[in-house]
Amino acid sequence: MLRIVIYGRFSSELQNERSADDQIEAIRAEVRRRFPHWKESLPPFKDEAISGRNIANRPAFSKLLELARQMPRPFDAIVVEDISRAFRNREEAARTRSMLRPLGIRIISMAEGDLDPDSEAALWVGGIKEIKAEADSLEIARRTRRGQRLQAERGYSAGGPTNFGYRRKPVYVPERADRDGNPLRDGVVLEPDPLAAPAVRKVFSLFVEEGWGLRRVALFLNDPRNGFAHLKRRGFCPTFVRTVLQNRVYLGERVYNVRTFYRGPDGRRRYRRNPPDQWTIRPDAHPPLVDRPIFEKAQALFAARREAGRFPKGETAGRNARHLLSGLLRCVECGAPMVARASGGRRAPDGTARQYSYYVCGIRHRRGPNACTNSVSIPLGDVDRWVLDTVDEFVLDEDAIEFVESKRRRILLDALEERSRGEEAVARELSTVEREIARLVDALKEGLPARPVREELERLEERRSALSARAGASEGLRALLAERIDRHLASNALRRSRDILACGNAFRVREELAGHVREMSAAPDGLVRMVTRSHSLFGDLEKILGASFGRDGDDEPDSSLTGLVAGAGFEPATSGL
Repeated sequence: MLRIVIYGRFSSELQNERSADDQIEAIRAEVRRRFPHWKESLPPFKDEAISGRNIANRPAFSKLLELARQMPRPFDAIVVEDISRAFRNREEAARTRSMLRPLGIRIISMAEGDLDPDSEAALWVGGIKEIKAEADSLEIARRTRRGQRLQAERGYSAGGPTNFGYRRKPVYVPERADRDGNPLRDGVVLEPDPLAAPAVRKVFSLFVEEGWGLRRVALFLNDPRNGFAHLKRRGFCPTFVRTVLQNRVYLGERVYNVRTFYRGPDGRRRYRRNPPDQWTIRPDAHPPLVDRPIFEKAQALFAARREAGRFPKGETAGRNARHLLSGLLRCVECGAPMVARASGGRRAPDGTARQYSYYVCGIRHRRGPNACTNSVSIPLGDVDRWVLDTVDEFVLDEDAIEFVESKRRRILLDALEERSRGEEAVARELSTVEREIARLVDALKEGLPARPVREELERLEERRSALSARAGASEGLRALLAERIDRHLASNALRRSRDILACGNAFRVREELAGHVREMSAAPDGLVRMVTRSHSLFGDLEKILGASFGRDGDDEPDSSLTGLVAGAGFEPATSGL
């Protein structure tokens, strides 16, 4: 018996939404007719309106590959209607087959039938079909781009989301009709949206005529008193404002082929900007929302600020961020990264201006109080020092090696005791199944009807495999229990990590911290909570650490049975300082 799982996929929302279900039913009918000994071991998987060029973007197929790595394996083959339903990319096809082959799992296309995967015929047929699937995908993409370019040249929409401030308006050709007599649609043009168009004009007015910055404009739009906040569900942000100010669509132009999209090595969709001589520009394609002098003045302001090194401005939470906890510390309310913000304070006795830095919620900082309710400001220097000191004291401590080892052994012993209790019952059931299998084999020899006996034998064989896997589960735990942490290697790891954290290079320190800190959050009351990754050095355990940067000023460390908890009291920022 071959245990199978069926997979279906279709590529576009323009296709019949039942396309994947139809594929699954067709496969089932074919299996019943040609391969009655195949049995479905799992419900079907399907990806709908998703391209086959990239596995990473297909959740159902990715889940199948994840299940394939489980032991015991839940199925022996993935069955598709045609190989193009599984792959539209030869590199991914080869990579996936190489991953599945050692696991004993095949990918079977019903169009080719059940070919021996090690035969020359399977190699030729599979290779040719994969090349054809990829070539078909490239040809479809080429024709699609050609059609989009022609539509753009005529002033019509080339697809994609509608630009903010406009709405779609279909254009029909009365002299052309379908078989039912309805006029055919020639294309789609843009027309001003009476609700959103005033927001676009306001953005240009505030930036060009009032001299406002991007963040201030975004906060204005997010303020419900100004009448624009309801236009975007997640609120306006400075990046959106910059995109509006630089988009030539608001001059009434249709611009196509500004960017080319491609897949990066990680499978994610990326783009590169094309040179202007490759753009397709159709002027006067739709009514403009701003006058050309205002638009050109906005571009001049961008250029001047960029030359002065002041623009574009904003905090980053990634590789180029200057602050220690950028990308690590997050708002407990909305999950956004906390970003650094500088604030001027009272002057020192010698007359020099003091400046203070704080971590604040990035979403609230960029979009205003309606986007997030967390208004806390955590003193930057204090929380940075607390994180480094806490990691050094509790995670990079020599005594932590013995602590982790003792806790690791206790967890393994508890798990071993629990599994040992169940293994006695498993052994008894396994013995019963073995006797039943032997009895049925004897019955076959004596000439009993083969079909019902074979079906029962298959069921018992599956049960025996499952019981055998459970019977040996405790052996792996005993092997882990016999091992001990190598103290010399652990000490070297501690020393190396401590040196990096003390090197002063913000990027290297933040990268090392990310290896120790699983999550870190800041609450509205000033409580900063940090969960560390103890497995980064020697075990798969966690220690929960917390510190209060709240108004209560609790300076005494607290303790908890759930782990080590450290506390430190720091007053949050006060408005006006």
